[in-house]
Amino acid sequence: MNSVIHGSESTNAVENFVKSEETKEIDSSKKPTGGNGNSINTVTVQRIDDSEQREKFFLDTINSINKMSFEYEKNNSSSRAVEVVEISADPKSPKQKYNFPIPLFCKNKMTICQKCGEEVNEDYLSRRKHVFLEHQIDIKDQLKDLTRLKKTDILFKGFMNIYDCFPEYAVCSDFQCIECDRYYGSFKGMKYHVGASHQNIIRIKCPFKNCDFKTGGGYQANDHIRTHMKGNGNNKDKVSIRNLASYISAQRYATFKSSCDRGDQMVEKMLNHYFPICVSHYGNFQDDFKKDLSEFKRSYLKPYVLYD
Repeated sequence: MNSVIHGSESTNAVENFVKSEETKEIDSSKKPTGGNGNSINTVTVQRIDDSEQREKFFLDTINSINKMSFEYEKNNSSSRAVEVVEISADPKSPKQKYNFPIPLFCKNKMTICQKCGEEVNEDYLSRRKHVFLEHQIDIKDQLKDLTRLKKTDILFKGFMNIYDCFPEYAVCSDFQCIECDRYYGSFKGMKYHVGASHQNIIRIKCPFKNCDFKTGGGYQANDHIRTHMKGNGNNKDKVSIRNLASYISAQRYATFKSSCDRGDQMVEKMLNHYFPICVSHYGNFQDDFKKDLSEFKRSYLKPYVLYD
């Protein structure tokens, strides 16, 4: 039996902003190199015929998965409910302080693992850590019949176990917003979502007269601006946000650009908490990671977890 566990881009209006990237198959005989020219880890598949190496492959993969959550916890205090950030529109401007709530924060609210009965903090990272530390045997046993074991098989089977252990919580993977459960398989999609749905501190107002549109993210703001530009331009299909200055006054343009810059900085800070282990953590995880993630979302998350 071969690997079949995989997930895809969300089809909601926000994620339609992001064009899916084509994944190239990489010859396993070639060693890809990192930005410094050094070879990176290419051991992403293990056959069943070598039990000792398969065991090492499994444990190494589990360790790399756990390391992601440990790094987040090391760099972010779980005891605080608010983060203070300093943001400026440009290097010459004085920085302003802003507070935003951290969605991961919860006041020691506990839940019970349905498999082992252990009491666990209900936040996503605690549930994730519990499964990948305490239920490794379950994950391994569920994968024992695969002739070729991939890193994504281990990762996605772990996500399935998170849902099995804590079925009352929809968030069971690193690619769902921990505040509202929405799935995004790309960094741009995650950033767009945080700006459009959760960043309400720095508001970006439409610079066109008689328009009350507001948003928290530059991506959504630019999408909205293009609708005005298409309506005012001769060639409605070809507009560039770089030409916005020719449509509005210099003062309105400067105000809009400043709010976009500050809003995007806030989104970058917030994204780290709404997607604490986002897709960028998986850049070198496995050669065909995006392909497998797309299939995982299609075959598991969408039918069983995502109800939209």
